Amino acid sequence: MIASVRGEIIAVEEDALVVAVNGLGLRVLAPLNRMAGLYRLNDEIFLYTHLIVREDQWTLYGFTSADELTVFQRVLGVSGIGGKNALAILNQLSPGEIVAAVSAGDAKAFERVSGIGKKTAQRVVLELKDKVSKLGIAAAAGVSAEPAAPAGDVDDGDAVAALCQLGYGRAEAKKAVVAVVSEEPLIDSDTLLRKALMRLSKF
Repeated sequence: MIASVRGEIIAVEEDALVVAVNGLGLRVLAPLNRMAGLYRLNDEIFLYTHLIVREDQWTLYGFTSADELTVFQRVLGVSGIGGKNALAILNQLSPGEIVAAVSAGDAKAFERVSGIGKKTAQRVVLELKDKVSKLGIAAAAGVSAEPAAPAGDVDDGDAVAALCQLGYGRAEAKKAVVAVVSEEPLIDSDTLLRKALMRLSKF
């Protein structure tokens, strides 16, 4: 098991970082939406990791805090939840928000996560209900189950700023964001950032 990695960020992909460690480039899937602005290209980063091994591939997931890793592992234990969906939840909600939603029986907080349907959201709440209190993670206050702001209200300036914090120049970041918005005028903020990152990786 790879418990953690420390190294230099040498690439940022749509949903992953490539971290240089002792001459190797490790592709680590991570909650990039919630990490935006924390790191730039060429920065050193430390990630708590979880490795999922299957016959056809090894997938490494990474998180900046031990709480994120702990919650990710608990969510993985929910029936019907795989690494992709567990990561999507951590990309949208902090550990404290997840604990608060589960404790309150608020399945709608999970329904707004891309790829999580109503039944899956209900299973997350049901199967974690008796486990979150043992994690020692404080529930976040004021968690709303309301959907995110209407897509038409997206602030592309926020996406540009987040991309600049990741090491991209303002001009290229703005170009990528404008291109994505022009193709999808009603795009939401999270998806805008992901697609702009993917477009930049192809430049």
